[in-house]
Amino acid sequence: MRKVDLDMLYDTDLNTWVKISGETVIIGITDWTQNIIGNVKFIYLSSLINDMIIRNMLLCELESDKATTEITSPISGVLINFNPLIFDSPSLINKECYTSGWIVKLKLIENSQLDQLLPAEKYKEAIDSFFKKS
Repeated sequence: MRKVDLDMLYDTDLNTWVKISGETVIIGITDWTQNIIGNVKFIYLSSLINDMIIRNMLLCELESDKATTEITSPISGVLINFNPLIFDSPSLINKECYTSGWIVKLKLIENSQLDQLLPAEKYKEAIDSFFKKS
């Protein structure tokens, strides 16, 4: 069963989620993605605090027992925080992808980009459709 958090917005690539909290967005990977990439062993951020992140820019690389996977940012913003817990316990990304396994927080700079993300119901339809094709 694929978990979908109804409080999130999802990128059209189906890999990442966005949670809005005022002018801040929290970004992580979806349950579907963490299942595909396998057990996360290491995370490599590609930016530093206060760096400008542009939509579709490399956000991080997740090294798993299967491969290294590039995760791109679903939205533009200024990097204001990263999740320190995932560096000590990368498996949080697998176990708690929608809660304590988040990756970064950005200060939102362009609200219009939120309109390009999928609401949870559309994301769920896209994932279900993908599995029906398989």
